[in-house]
Amino acid sequence: MHPENILIPFQPSELPEGSWMVFAPHPDDEVIGMGGALLKAQAAGCQITLVFMTSGDQGGVSTEREAEASAVATKLGAEAVFMRFPDRGVKAGDEAQAQVKALIQKTSPDCIFFPSPQEYHPDHRMTAALVFAAQKLAGFSGQLYHYDISRQSEANHLVDISSQSAAKAELLNLYTSQLGQNNYVAVMEALNIARTYTLPKGVERAEAFYLYGSHQNDLLGTLKERAFQCLNDPLPSDSPTISVLIRTKDRHDLLRRALKSVQQQKYSGSIDVVVINDGGETVEEVLAEFRKHFWRLHSIDLPESRGRAAAANLAMSQSRGMFLNFLDDDDELHPNHLAVFIAQWRRHRETEVFYSGVRVVDKDGKKINVYKESYDRGRLLYLNYLPIHAVTFHRRFVETGHRFDESLEFFEDWDFWIQLSRQTKFYFSKEVTATYHMIGSSAASSHMTATMDPVYHLNKVRQKWMQKCTPNEWNASLNWIRQEARNGGE
Repeated sequence: MHPENILIPFQPSELPEGSWMVFAPHPDDEVIGMGGALLKAQAAGCQITLVFMTSGDQGGVSTEREAEASAVATKLGAEAVFMRFPDRGVKAGDEAQAQVKALIQKTSPDCIFFPSPQEYHPDHRMTAALVFAAQKLAGFSGQLYHYDISRQSEANHLVDISSQSAAKAELLNLYTSQLGQNNYVAVMEALNIARTYTLPKGVERAEAFYLYGSHQNDLLGTLKERAFQCLNDPLPSDSPTISVLIRTKDRHDLLRRALKSVQQQKYSGSIDVVVINDGGETVEEVLAEFRKHFWRLHSIDLPESRGRAAAANLAMSQSRGMFLNFLDDDDELHPNHLAVFIAQWRRHRETEVFYSGVRVVDKDGKKINVYKESYDRGRLLYLNYLPIHAVTFHRRFVETGHRFDESLEFFEDWDFWIQLSRQTKFYFSKEVTATYHMIGSSAASSHMTATMDPVYHLNKVRQKWMQKCTPNEWNASLNWIRQEARNGGE
């Protein structure tokens, strides 16, 4: 069976950035379910739209409940929208879908939140079905989440709201018409306390969310797949499917060499290859040589280049493996690469990120360096020492919303490794299992200094994380720098 961390987070999750649209079946559901996250979003400067599907007329006077909801929206600096469906009468028909679709298209949010389809109340479940259908019609491409209201549902994000707990209770107390109907504050706090079960000591309250990996999936199918994960082990053997993700553009000979290195892997399990052609000429002729050699070879031709980070995100979204490994088209994996990883995983099933040594060669194939430094979080925060194809990582990071930062032209992989380092331990082997050719467009390639300023791009990543990292994380980085200075390092 899967270990617990496949099913539920063991570390608090980051809040998504950008504008939020939150669908609440009734006034007060948004506070009970995600009031703490809303307070954090307000503090972060997010634009918030609260959409109330009904005015809750069976639980009080509708005008009074709308006034209470407006007061809550004002406190949150949010816009309130009232759909005014009948209480216990939310439907997901064509007309309702058209209304919600129009609202999504008009507001154009970065993130949409709706109640879990596993909720008890029919309005909660119907709101989930309605919003899920409408966002597909609207062509929504942002982040899509469901949230708990009355029960613990499927979750892959847990947000620490310990510091917002008191203010959240104050928000709920603005719904004065509801306070006599149930002990909502105590029920809400009990759910938030229960959600801390897997989180570190010191997290006193948490809210739960489920980030959907694909907006176009069937809602029921998504829930069935999640239930299957809980009850059935998808790994009948010790050989999980591994996805190798390749970004390419107009380098057919190099792509052929990269694919040949994947074909030569000694790993006996299924290999899923995803090739993203980032705006270049078709690569189908090259791919045709290899299709029969892999469990799956899936390719996407982008009509225009979307950049390195966007291509990486697309590749991850198209992968099917339990573990993922990038391989740029100008680099190679040695035949032992995946086998070394799987040997580590079989010994230590808790392994979620693993990297091994990489040989660096110049354009003539002459060895000029070897990357095989042991793992140090402080070092990783200061500089990138992990070639992208050195690292194999678990797909749960993709399912929980970790993405390459598409605002970064270079060092997007370093930024991604920093994200993962805040979630789990990295395991390491000094065994050299790959070759890095200094001929590509990596910021690490010496010839690239003529066309880009590496210091500028390094500092761009550092400045981003300066805003996010804790004092303990920066202390770890400073300690590493001091140690390097004592050792005469850089």
